[in-house]
Amino acid sequence: TFTWVPSALNNSYLRITAEKLIGSERFHLDCMAIDDGEFQIPGSVQTQLGDLFKDYEIDISRNVYSTHTNGDAILFIFHSVGSK
Repeated sequence: TFTWVPSALNNSYLRITAEKLIGSERFHLDCMAIDDGEFQIPGSVQTQLGDLFKDYEIDISRNVYSTHTNGDAILFIFHSVGSK
């Protein structure tokens, strides 16, 4: 379970990525969670992963998305702040 201080913005998400290298194989887990202060990897996924992600490198970033339209054009704005 991951916990953090949530954002006050309703268009904010937390991206949680984890990686582990076993021999020549790289295993990667990528989750996008609503920035509400808590996220837990679903039990079914944890079961599938088993002991794989007990020792891993984790990267967490807060992402805010917004769009602006003008006629047929859409502008996507992304803001990301992260830490390891």
